[in-house]
This record gives sequence, structure tokens and C-alpha cells, in this order.
Amino acid sequence: MPSFSGMDDDDMAYLTQYLRSLSGGVARQTAKLGDRLAGRAVYDRSGCAGCHRIGGSGSVYGPDLSRIGGARSVEYLRESLANPSADIPPEYEGVTVTSPNGRRTTGIRVNEDTFTIQLRLPDQRFASFRKDEARELTYEKKSLMPAYQQLTSVELNNLLEYLLGLRGQAAGTSKKAEGIR
Repeated sequence: MPSFSGMDDDDMAYLTQYLRSLSGGVARQTAKLGDRLAGRAVYDRSGCAGCHRIGGSGSVYGPDLSRIGGARSVEYLRESLANPSADIPPEYEGVTVTSPNGRRTTGIRVNEDTFTIQLRLPDQRFASFRKDEARELTYEKKSLMPAYQQLTSVELNNLLEYLLGLRGQAAGTSKKAEGIR
């Protein structure tokens, strides 16, 4: 990374302001929302690991949550739990393929071209379909993640506290080898 020692104070202030704007307001509040261990229990009990991964555990169907506490604000996480359709990352948009016999298969689009579409299914298998053989192809407007509106405010705050504490290494990334600088 280049040095910024030659910048004047105004340019440095603009650069700093710009970099802070990229964080999306993820500065962590100092007051605890709830109990982190109880939040982990809510995560486990709600079946979140059936779609999400933390570290090396869970599913790759939904977004990896290993570092979600460092990437998203408490407000964003709260909205994502109550209304997951408010912000669906393009790589997790759902698609439903209806076969000629009426069988519906819903999954996350992994790849698509003019003639075929490949989906990742909730059980982490892949399915490939020829578009000309499908009765219908529906690009879902709603998130495939259910809304967690049934959680009590205590359970929600505990879950948020757990998620905000997730700042570890994402799956598939490697640590720097010892001795390398």
C-alpha cells in the first residue's frame, strides 16, 4: 500500500471521511444487547446452520456469517432477521424451476446461460436444468430465508449479540503462514 504522508490535511480528511463511509455504519455499540451464549442457543435452535456457515461449521446455502459482526451494523442485522427480503445479495437470489410434470425445484442460482440454469439446493446438492425443458422459470422476489418475527425481544437481542460477536475468519480463507512478512 502506498504511503499517504505527502497528502495535505484537507485531502487526508476527505480520504478518511470516504473510508469511514464505506463501513456502512458498522461501528459497534458499546452497550451489550443481550447474552452471547444464549444467542448461540437461539442460532442453534432456529436451525440457522442449515443454511449459514460459521467458521468450518454449517451449510454453504446462505451467506457465510463468520465475520458478520465486523461487516454489518446491528440495525442491518435486525432488519435482515425481521425482513430478509429487504436486501438480498445477488449471489443469493432464489430461482424456482417448474418441470413439465409440475414439480417445483427452488434453489440459489449458481450459474446461468442462454440454455441452462444451475441451482444450489438447500441440501447443498446442485441441480442443472435445460431452460427449453422447463415449464416455468421464476426469479424469486422474496428471500429464501424465513423472517424470524416469532422471536421474543430477549431472544432477538441475544441472537444479535451473538452475531455481532462473529468477527473471525471466513471459511475458505487461509491465515498467513508463520515466518512470512
